[in-house]
Amino acid sequence: RNCMDPPAAADYQAMTSSSTPRNSNNTNAGTDYGTVPVAEQDREPFWATVTVFWAIFVCLSVFVTAGNIVVSTTKLGACITFVIGSVLVVLCAAPTGLMGAHIHLSFGMCSMFTFGRWGSAIAQFILCVALWGWFGVQLGLTVDGTDGKGGLLYVFKDIGWNIPRLVLIPIGGTLMTISATIGYRAIKKVSYVAVPALLIMTIIATVKAPSKEFVVDPSNHKTIGELVSILLGGFIAGCVVTPDISRFSKNKKHVTASLVLGVGMGQIGVLFLGAAMLWKSGETDFSIVMLDQHSTFWQVCSIIALILAAWTTNDNNLYSGALALNAIIPRIPKWQISIAGGIIGTGFAMLGINNSKGFVAFLVVLGTAIPPIGGVMATDFLLFAGDKRTGYSHDLIGELPPIRAESVICCLIGSALATLTSFSPALITTIPTLDAYLGGAVAMLIAMRFVLKRPFRPFFLLLQSHTSIPLGDDDVEVQVSTPLPHRDTTL
Repeated sequence: RNCMDPPAAADYQAMTSSSTPRNSNNTNAGTDYGTVPVAEQDREPFWATVTVFWAIFVCLSVFVTAGNIVVSTTKLGACITFVIGSVLVVLCAAPTGLMGAHIHLSFGMCSMFTFGRWGSAIAQFILCVALWGWFGVQLGLTVDGTDGKGGLLYVFKDIGWNIPRLVLIPIGGTLMTISATIGYRAIKKVSYVAVPALLIMTIIATVKAPSKEFVVDPSNHKTIGELVSILLGGFIAGCVVTPDISRFSKNKKHVTASLVLGVGMGQIGVLFLGAAMLWKSGETDFSIVMLDQHSTFWQVCSIIALILAAWTTNDNNLYSGALALNAIIPRIPKWQISIAGGIIGTGFAMLGINNSKGFVAFLVVLGTAIPPIGGVMATDFLLFAGDKRTGYSHDLIGELPPIRAESVICCLIGSALATLTSFSPALITTIPTLDAYLGGAVAMLIAMRFVLKRPFRPFFLLLQSHTSIPLGDDDVEVQVSTPLPHRDTTL
């Protein structure tokens, strides 16, 4: 078949059996386990994935989000918002994170169990377009800054160097593409360097920054609920692609620890650091705070900080987008897709995508289509253990149906609900992305339990082995991992 044809069952049956690479070095150099489960010898301890999650949050956009919250409430209100919002992000990331740790596949491959081989292609394509689009936006912002301040152009101008943006953008895009092309191992190594370096430089710059009186504008006051909406709305879509990282976890205990310490504590830590920076210096852009030190050393630090902050976030955008597309066209190596995505995203940045309000609005609209994917996957995995004939077992991925119509319809319901919420704040939570997530999850629960009459198969049953579960007319044997503590395994 042509490499652009929709995936067939035979492709995945072959990939998950004899063709699964045993040599981790060869795999890492080529596919990075793009369409196969991560081999046991290449699974990571929890602190490795914690570092990668921290790297995702140590970026300029999180500091700006912290600033937007701080200027709208009291110090106590900001602290409460940070904690509540971060807890909700962890709860939304947990289902797909556990899914990735259970079958050790990327989001693109995991979504096939929920939507079918053909049905999942829609979700994978939407995710790929959105992530590569944001790659261009983030790269452009790193060079251009916002409101004429910050960014590499601003920093170099402060130093006295006149470097054209059409030179800086390709250099930045190339760096980010290299680590995403190599795969998770390169992203992890970049994170090991970037996270401590960024945190140390930012903390020292904040402490040394001249103190400025900070006053909250009463006219800009918002409730804690509204502020949690801002915080959660910015991160809930990223919760969906958690399997791209969690698939490298050794077990479910490790992924739970990495979600709490990496996603939860990572987000809270960076938000509090951003708040402290604003309370002390009146700025949310760490590069400007560093430039305020008026020394060559801090000018260099601001350049390094901007590059590392963009690098640790954007290589994950490119990486997850490439994995999603690789699941649709498995015969094209992931590294080739990553290079193509890097070229496309860098081209977007050179064309000024970050200044194009129309295209950014288009990406935001795509963002409302991503959260219900996570909600549907969470319900299907946690409560019903997937399709009744295959469950969530990578050994049976070749037997998946072409499409699971109930999952696709529930996703559309979640997206429609998010769209309505944008115009009518009376619906559910008034947070479009959270409404989309919950709408997809609840719709899937109703469809599976009351329309299709499927009995509950809770997630804990996936931890037991060879369990025959009656599903009405036929019993299905599910392959799982840990033996039951009793001899009778028929439920």
